[in-house]
Amino acid sequence: MTFPVLCAVLLVVALAFFVAASRAIFWDSYGKGALNILIGIVFLAAGLGAGFIAVTLAAYHRLSGEEQVAQVQFVRKGDKAYTAMFTYPGPRIQVFDMKGDDWQVDARVLKWNGPANLLGFTTLYRMDRISGRYAKVEEEKTAPRTVYELSPADRIDTWELARKAKEWLPWVDAVYGSAAYLPMADSALYEVRISSTGLLARPLNDAAKKAVASWK
Repeated sequence: MTFPVLCAVLLVVALAFFVAASRAIFWDSYGKGALNILIGIVFLAAGLGAGFIAVTLAAYHRLSGEEQVAQVQFVRKGDKAYTAMFTYPGPRIQVFDMKGDDWQVDARVLKWNGPANLLGFTTLYRMDRISGRYAKVEEEKTAPRTVYELSPADRIDTWELARKAKEWLPWVDAVYGSAAYLPMADSALYEVRISSTGLLARPLNDAAKKAVASWK
């Protein structure tokens, strides 16, 4: 079950109680009608809440197991300067100008427990950003940085809200960020995968494997 489905179910239940209330009032059973209205309002509020969560989580993807998120290929443009082509399944491509020695990709992960698991909610993730890193700390402090969003910013940041209010959300098992980074090199091709434990990046061609071997 997903939040849109839960929202629809709750709204249908609320409608049923409102219909029952109207029938009770028609037959002069005002006490029963008032009770049905109150219960209907509770289900309506719950349905609207589920709908709100569904809208705020629309940018997240369901995670059923380890799966490929994207492939990333680099073309050298100059000293510690690269063009990165981020290709999603589909395909959809994003292109970025990167600076540094390494590249890092970040994701946001949202896991459920308890009642949410019983209702069939699965782990959700959203790709967050890609950035360049420098091997030397001094360069990391002073050299030009490149950071790009991989997903549009949310009007309402559900992940951040869940992270800050986790103690009030017992059905949230974990809200965490995950990152993976590897070296940039000319013609290097990598794949990015994600599982319930987080992100994983692997070299796919000889240029990437050589860069990783020398990087270690």
